[in-house]
Amino acid sequence: MSRELKTQVGNMDIAGLCNRVTKYAEEIIGSATAKIGGVVHEADGLRWATWLDRLESYIEYHSGAEMDLPKTFDFGFSLLQSFPGDNEIETTENHIARDMLRYFKSLWIEASESQSADWAASIRSGDSARFLAIVDRCRGVMSLAEPEVDLPLNKHNVPTPTAPQSGTAAARARR
Repeated sequence: MSRELKTQVGNMDIAGLCNRVTKYAEEIIGSATAKIGGVVHEADGLRWATWLDRLESYIEYHSGAEMDLPKTFDFGFSLLQSFPGDNEIETTENHIARDMLRYFKSLWIEASESQSADWAASIRSGDSARFLAIVDRCRGVMSLAEPEVDLPLNKHNVPTPTAPQSGTAAARARR
């Protein structure tokens, strides 16, 4: 099931939100984590958590009373048209990254199709709650990531040397 994504909204704040989500989605697709199994690299995880913090701050800041901008209302604002397509999302190898991309696409669609998208600026409280719930779900998905483990290549089953033992551990080993 495929529909055309909007290319323009009437709300400058919704346009800003959609453009940020698009940029973050493109960054996830290009990340090292997107190309591996269920592990999220520490640097990518920190970057993604920062993006979620920024999205949450953006949504909260722009939520509230509608701005009265009668001259701006009918002009509209363009959205980045390079939001990743389904093929890019579904071929992402890392399931955490793929889930994040799906939620980002959902956030993008919910924002661009929201009641707020028809205002000149600001985000309605109902839309804000919906957007923040998606951001919260992304945080939950990230918490499911397996911890990154540094496993050096072990060629030909040669044991990895260990550091010499000292103190009581060395004494126990001599007994």
